[in-house]
Amino acid sequence: MAAGQRHAGPRGRGCLAPDVLGTFQGRSPVILVIDDVHWADIPSLHALTFVLRRLPAFVSRRDELRAQRR
Repeated sequence: MAAGQRHAGPRGRGCLAPDVLGTFQGRSPVILVIDDVHWADIPSLHALTFVLRRLPAFVSRRDELRAQRR
């Protein structure tokens, strides 16, 4: 796709993410941290899901209540 070309919907935007991250990964390992996903809107979650299905990923979450008791 040409630079600046608009992508249709979140999947269109998500289609570029594996290529972009792959370009960075070719130079060195890449860590992508996404915080506060619970605040994401539906289109953002769709794009994120699209990307995560195509890339090796490790997903972690922390239980706030359990962390506060320690």
